[in-house]
Amino acid sequence: MHRTDDDRVAVPLRLSRQGEHATGAVLVLSLVDAEHPHASLCRVLDGHPAPPAAPDCRRPVQASPGTTHTVGRA
Repeated sequence: MHRTDDDRVAVPLRLSRQGEHATGAVLVLSLVDAEHPHASLCRVLDGHPAPPAAPDCRRPVQASPGTTHTVGRA
């Protein structure tokens, strides 16, 4: 995922049909629209421990990403 030049969120997708790669696409969302799947994923993942390779956003932190350190695993 990345931000576009017009400050949107681009989400690359790989679509499959019957287990076989069918096509690729990019879903482009406004920042407001991107908050909806973000919130939904947070609710679905809440209460489940983060795997060791999970990104930092799944681990409890005490400060902003630029000045933070991991204090433990969820």
